[in-house]
Amino acid sequence: MGTYKMKTWMISLVFMVLYVHTAAAVKCYKCSPTNSFCKDPYYPNLIDTGDETLLCEYGCAKLVSADGVTRGCSHNEKPICAKVNTAGGEKAACICNSDLCNAATHPQPATLLAVLMFTAICFTMYLKMYS
Repeated sequence: MGTYKMKTWMISLVFMVLYVHTAAAVKCYKCSPTNSFCKDPYYPNLIDTGDETLLCEYGCAKLVSADGVTRGCSHNEKPICAKVNTAGGEKAACICNSDLCNAATHPQPATLLAVLMFTAICFTMYLKMYS
């Protein structure tokens, strides 16, 4: 294996390890319908909402029901949004797996992988130019 290919392989391995490490815990907002600031749109950085954040093993969740909005941890790591009609009315739930993603009114795509890929491409181009 050539030196260039070995460097590229090692860099890719480092990025994969970093990605796995960051996936170990996700930071999520936690609030309940009893907090009037928990509703959508949610602006946790603009006002002191009194909400807290917590580290979640799998991902973040947001549940919207007739009672209001609840934000917290998910027990599922696969991002998904779904609406369900129940006897108590329509409920919508979204699960996401990036830091503080449960603040979003609409699901946001995870951007970590895109940033890592962009960095790897830039570093590979740098190696081609200067090695």
